[in-house]
Order: sequence, then C-alpha cells, then structure tokens
Amino acid sequence: MKIRLAPRDIAIVLSVAAVLGLSLNGTAKAITDTIFKYSTAKTGYLQIPASAFTPNNLTNNYANDAVQITPSTNNLTCFSAPVNLPHGAKMTSWSLMQRSAAGEFSGGIRSSGYGAGASGGLILYKPTLPDTGGIIKQFNFAISEVIDNTHHTYSVFACMTSSSASFAGMRVTYEYTNAGD
Repeated sequence: MKIRLAPRDIAIVLSVAAVLGLSLNGTAKAITDTIFKYSTAKTGYLQIPASAFTPNNLTNNYANDAVQITPSTNNLTCFSAPVNLPHGAKMTSWSLMQRSAAGEFSGGIRSSGYGAGASGGLILYKPTLPDTGGIIKQFNFAISEVIDNTHHTYSVFACMTSSSASFAGMRVTYEYTNAGD
C-alpha cells in the first residue's frame, strides 16, 4: 500500500515539526507569568494637593481654596489625606509646601496597622520646620519605607496653630519594580 500525501498535508507536517523543534530547543516561549518586573527600579511621584486634605476636627474653622489650607483661628487645626501607593513600592522621599512661623506647623507621614502581624499607628516621619518668613516654601525629606498594603494604611497629615500659617500640599517620591504598579 502506498501512502500519498497531498501538498496541504506536507505543509501541516512541516509546520508541526517546526513548532515542536522551536519549543524543544528553547528559542520560542510563551508568556505565562502574570508578574512583570522591571530590571531597574522606576521612580513615581504622588502629588497630594491641599484640596485632598480633610479636617481632623470639624469644630475649627478653616479655608481651603484647593491651592492652600489656612486655619481661621490660632487653635490646633489638623488635616489628613490618604497615601495610595502600590504594594511593595518603596517611599524614598517626601516634600511639603507650607508657610508658618517657627513652631506653628507640623506635618508628616503615618502608617496604621491592621490584621495579623501588623503594628499599630506609627508616625513614619515628622520633621521640625523653621520659620518661612511669611512665604510658602518647599521642604524635602528622605524616607525609606516599603509599602505593605496587606497590613497597613498610609496617610499624611498637616497641623497648624496659627491663622497666619498655611499649607499647600505634599509630594511623595517612590520607587517600584512591578510593571503593573
């Protein structure tokens, strides 16, 4: 009995052989992973404008025109905003823009833990700031904190004790290696 192959059958056999040959010697591979990592860390920036901050105490009057927050009294007035960064990212620095006399302003980054293995509330960074001479100035600070969204939430805060103080926002600089972040 003679086996006769049509040209179409020969093409199919050659195609299958080529695919098997490529897959067996390792030159052709399918993407099957769901995690894509950069070989070097990338830098990201999270801007947190004044308009993102909410008051911690509703009994104190204040003005928030989306450009800056200014208390209406000399009572301690604090504001907070969330920090939403990708899990595993590393905060490398943060900055704030504010105007105040010495001792009239404090601000920082905090972490609140929850779930098994979490620590409680923790202020990650709270600097002492000098008198800005009546103008808004930017202050930059180094920080090294790996984001753990499994056990923590993160927020920033700004507190003022004078109606002459004002706050214009914060920026968090972070590094990430996951391409999905």
